[in-house]
Amino acid sequence: MWEWLQGLQGGAPAVIGSAAGSALGIISLLIGALFNAYLNRRRDNRLRRTEQIGILTVIGSEIETVIDILSRNAKELSKPRQDFRLPDISQLCRILPKAMDKFYLLPRDAIIAAVNAQTIIDQYSDHMIFIGGTLAPNMPKGRLVFVFPKECSVRLKEINEGSVDILSRYLKAVKEAQAAL
Repeated sequence: MWEWLQGLQGGAPAVIGSAAGSALGIISLLIGALFNAYLNRRRDNRLRRTEQIGILTVIGSEIETVIDILSRNAKELSKPRQDFRLPDISQLCRILPKAMDKFYLLPRDAIIAAVNAQTIIDQYSDHMIFIGGTLAPNMPKGRLVFVFPKECSVRLKEINEGSVDILSRYLKAVKEAQAAL
């Protein structure tokens, strides 16, 4: 091949040399671009996984907090007394509704569990009204507290315990999705 190149006349060796150099340059650029894309894809996947874990952690901790509150309420309702007050748990959930705009990053089962948990939490105040709760007067803005007669304690305890059972299943699904990442 060298002999053939040396036997060329005029500007042909320079043209062939330039073409070979250009070809090597393009191949080097393509290899570099593909390697850079590979590294970027790995970084993006790592960042997405970190964000997914963060969102699932926030959702799980919010559901755990609500479960704790409902469990405490159920224990308190075991001791019948005079009229009593309970806060609206949907007012206590501040993170879960804000995390909904990132749900598209989550696995299907985690999305379903989080949305269903939010629905249960939102419906809690409806149940409180249906069984005879009235809003407490003179509460700070943004706080809802319901006042109940003593006779409602058994039904409220059942609602709280049922909500704890359902939310515990959704929490388990969220934690399973987090463990799978």
